[in-house]
Amino acid sequence: MDQHYHPLILQRLTGLFAARDWDGLQTYLASLSNAHFRTAGYLIGERLMQKTSPDDFWEVMLRLIHWQPKAFTVTMAKAATPRLIGGSLTINDTGFLRLAQYLCTEERWIDRQKLLKQWLPAARDPQTIERLFDLLQVEDPR
Repeated sequence: MDQHYHPLILQRLTGLFAARDWDGLQTYLASLSNAHFRTAGYLIGERLMQKTSPDDFWEVMLRLIHWQPKAFTVTMAKAATPRLIGGSLTINDTGFLRLAQYLCTEERWIDRQKLLKQWLPAARDPQTIERLFDLLQVEDPR
């Protein structure tokens, strides 16, 4: 079986996303073995997050990064990249502003660096880059 696909995990995750049960999502993820946790993370990032509303996307991203930053910061940043490029997410969304505030207030510099590493190559103009630096409180981008 493909390590990135498990029909029962996908079914359960799909139900949690449909119900917008973010507390239940965290509880379910915490109950999984390491291998199934990795599979679930992949399914969330590659499948489910691509179909959510912007508000739900940022809410899930904030919750998962807050809960398990090592497991989810890069996964969620990668999930956001095509949506940022396509315009279905923006760094001006209220949810992103909440995420940026959390990362800056909690001094999560490593997580901010991970987001920048994923998103800067996709930034289309200097204004977007400057805004991203401003929101993530990057004083000297060099």
